[in-house]
Amino acid sequence: MLFLDDEGTYWIGDGYHVIASAEKVHLKTVKALVAKGGLREATLCAFGVNAHHGIGPEDSEEDRRFAVSSFVRDPRGAIWDDKRISERFGVPVTVVTQIRSEEANH
Repeated sequence: MLFLDDEGTYWIGDGYHVIASAEKVHLKTVKALVAKGGLREATLCAFGVNAHHGIGPEDSEEDRRFAVSSFVRDPRGAIWDDKRISERFGVPVTVVTQIRSEEANH
């Protein structure tokens, strides 16, 4: 899944490994879904994909906190309740609540 912004830049939301593999074997093209959007849309897409596939054990607590923090700062993520976010990102509800509280104080 790629997002094309108004300046003609493509942002990868999903399929990073496919694109990297294609580049490695010097493919000139790959089939992809392209939607209008930019970095924000690609980032939200990636959060959703990573949540669906599960954040791996190689991801640090700092990585998980960054993902949750970025998500709750976004208007689309801010409306989700803490339980739903915790399930989506594989972190305890208390972590989401703490991050949301920290974000509110900034």
